[in-house]
Amino acid sequence: VHAIRDGVGVVDTPRVVIDPSFGPTLAAVRDKLPTPHAVSLAQGSTLVLEGDLTRVRLEALSLDGALVVRVVPGADVTIRNLRVSNKGWEFGELTGGEPEELAIRGYKLRKLQTRELIFDQPGVYVVDDGPLGLPALVNSFSLLGVAVALAAALAGMVLLRRSP
Repeated sequence: VHAIRDGVGVVDTPRVVIDPSFGPTLAAVRDKLPTPHAVSLAQGSTLVLEGDLTRVRLEALSLDGALVVRVVPGADVTIRNLRVSNKGWEFGELTGGEPEELAIRGYKLRKLQTRELIFDQPGVYVVDDGPLGLPALVNSFSLLGVAVALAAALAGMVLLRRSP
């Protein structure tokens, strides 16, 4: 037992919400997770994958906190190497007098910190924290992309984009 909710002891396991487009079959999911041993979700972490996940591939992820990935149709996303550590989301106790929808649910969801990766334009994207754990943003078709990568690394962004 890791937490008490409404007087009941519960194990605070990782929470995963994935749009069905990620894989309608186990074989399809296996294709999108080629190295499952390289994907780890810490206790109490939250992973949300939403949108058109038909062309999303998850190669390596270390999550301790909350990560939301949103993908539009036409975006080809590979999460090659991503490390996320933040305060994440937690379930809070009800104090009484909450709206009916919270009373039925039995808890309040508190989103303390969330890392969001939003792919709102079609294209090819590779997310890679790099060998030193430094985030990078590179458009692989231009020299300007290299300059943008350096600026993005300093700004703490993670995204590698190649135009279609």
